[in-house]
Amino acid sequence: MEMNFQKERRTILICGAGIAGLASALFMSRAGFRVEIFEQAEKLDPIGSGLQLSPNAMHVLAELELEEQIKAVASAPSKIEIHNGLNGKKITQILLGDGIVDKYGQQYLVIHRADLQEILLGACLDEPDIQVRMGTAVQDAVSHANGITVIADGPNGTGNYRGIGLLAADGVNSIIRSECFDCTKSISTGTFALRALVKSQDMPTGLHLENILMWLAPNAHAVVYPVRNGTYHNIVLTVPDNFGEKSKEQIISGNKFTGANIAASLDKWDIGFTQLLDLNTRWTSWPLRGAPKLDKWSEGSIVLVGDAAHAMTPHAAQGAAMGLEDAAVLRWAISKRTSLPEAFRLYQSVRMPRAAAVSQLSGKNKKIYQLPQGLAIFRNMGMRYMGGEKIFNRQDWIYRWKPPIIEPN
Repeated sequence: MEMNFQKERRTILICGAGIAGLASALFMSRAGFRVEIFEQAEKLDPIGSGLQLSPNAMHVLAELELEEQIKAVASAPSKIEIHNGLNGKKITQILLGDGIVDKYGQQYLVIHRADLQEILLGACLDEPDIQVRMGTAVQDAVSHANGITVIADGPNGTGNYRGIGLLAADGVNSIIRSECFDCTKSISTGTFALRALVKSQDMPTGLHLENILMWLAPNAHAVVYPVRNGTYHNIVLTVPDNFGEKSKEQIISGNKFTGANIAASLDKWDIGFTQLLDLNTRWTSWPLRGAPKLDKWSEGSIVLVGDAAHAMTPHAAQGAAMGLEDAAVLRWAISKRTSLPEAFRLYQSVRMPRAAAVSQLSGKNKKIYQLPQGLAIFRNMGMRYMGGEKIFNRQDWIYRWKPPIIEPN
């Protein structure tokens, strides 16, 4: 069922050119809409460094016919190795590889965030019905009888832009969410992520660098995996707000720093991980913020997608995947309803329960990963007893998801 809008009134406005915004633009364009994307950054610099693309995310990218481009720059680890952060001993491992393809129909990949964003942006720029306005910051949006007007500051001053609907994909600190949904700003999760990107040739020997490596310890855990087709490694250390006073000061200021002041707070960790802190690289720090809990994601012809709707901690490795899923479900909802408000409400009813469940699981994972030493002993014994397959199957319901089918007219 296609929507009955006059062609001159078929513009969808999208605030934010992140993963959710760009994917949504591609789906909207292919649904027959003209799309304008507003991005406050003058160019798309990578935020963070790496991310994991589980099968549910890859099904969306395949739907967008971007699967082969993704595989050309991503890495396909054969397993996840889970280690005790304090003594380095391997707790268990989770097999990936061909078994995941057989089970879910897609690979489990890891990729540099910038590479994924560049592929999505390139696909948008190739679409004649998508216009990307860089360096244009949305300040407000107003609903009226004829649709939506966005007020944005761009290179040529403040302008008004009109469309029939607005997708707010402007991240965890969404302007549209705060202006149009009368809610608080993002909320603290009590956690920071310390990240580094290292050339693989500079990584120490003795680690199985082709795999995803995890170290679990009280109050902190680390993840390392290859990106950019194995030429770099992404290192992420998740720590609480009260992590080392000097480190805390630099985290809050957003400065970049070396691993020297991190090591002092990890003095009891095994050298398997702490040797990475000696590498000559810069560390960046990012507070892990969450979206406030909302009763609704849509208001008339305005709808929230991606982190603007459901920013969550990364401990289920599903942040990007949820944004990609949002985009696919929006396209499906529009095919099922005859007005944007109805379609947005349908999207909301489908996506809110799933995003909430994934967010809840992510929170549980963090608690499990960072158990205090006494309880960690029983966690490690339990993980060894369960084995990797049963541990992986805790998220089976996430990975089995596929984009809803668009029925032909």
